[in-house]
Amino acid sequence: MPNILIAEGTPALWQTEHAGFAIPSNFSLFAAAVQLHDPGIRCTLINIADGALPSGTALSDFDGVMIPGSPLHIYDPTPAVARQIDFARAAFAARVPVWGAAGVCSLPQ
Repeated sequence: MPNILIAEGTPALWQTEHAGFAIPSNFSLFAAAVQLHDPGIRCTLINIADGALPSGTALSDFDGVMIPGSPLHIYDPTPAVARQIDFARAAFAARVPVWGAAGVCSLPQ
């Protein structure tokens, strides 16, 4: 069964605020869309705005990476943006297929 890593770029604090207005997370929306095509696909969430891959996990453990976007701006010099850029570069370097709806996916590889 394929294993897709969905790399959330919305900081957890913002996600909590959105949940209070019944706004679904990017992760839940993208996982549902992927699983419409194949219910057997496993979707794994990480939050790249707030952290990195869990210890003992490698990008090569996944069949692909999705970066569904973020309310942050790539040109803002914040740690959350830097983590997203670093993550995208690492995914490109790992040669894992990457699909993104975010500015970090337009970085030179």
